[in-house]
Amino acid sequence: MELRLNIEGATPQELERGIAAAEAVFARAGITALEGAEGLTS
Repeated sequence: MELRLNIEGATPQELERGIAAAEAVFARAGITALEGAEGLTS
């Protein structure tokens, strides 16, 4: 699953850091981004 981040006014570098941070959180939790997204709908 491709992560996308939309923050108005953020620079490309800030968006890249945000994506990297989100990926690190998912990795630490031992889940994929898809599993995290599915958790929002259940």
